[in-house]
Amino acid sequence: MATDETRGPVGEAEFERDIEETRERLGQTLEQLGEKFDVKKQARSHVPQLAVAAAVAATLTALVIWRRRR
Repeated sequence: MATDETRGPVGEAEFERDIEETRERLGQTLEQLGEKFDVKKQARSHVPQLAVAAAVAATLTALVIWRRRR
């Protein structure tokens, strides 16, 4: 049986539980990183915002051109 300096004796079951918890956290972290670096998914999620920005830019450009011609 191993010992933990802060908690005393540590059994095999506790080691296994700690390992499982660590694996779970690692899996969640990897999923989050995968989502963060998925460029296609990020681009698809920003399409509506880009469309609005393009429409605003086109409208402002048209207004500037119209105003200069008057």
